[in-house]
Amino acid sequence: MEAGQLIKFRLAVRRDMIQADSVSSLIKISDDLGNRFFMPVIADK
Repeated sequence: MEAGQLIKFRLAVRRDMIQADSVSSLIKISDDLGNRFFMPVIADK
């Protein structure tokens, strides 16, 4: 991926696999330079 390049993608939640009414987690996005970004996500059943 080149600097300034934009990639769009979609994530999906398998709600039938969720046991609780609501779950949360962090998605880690990293690159080869050691940069890391954590994106909080929440899914409701």
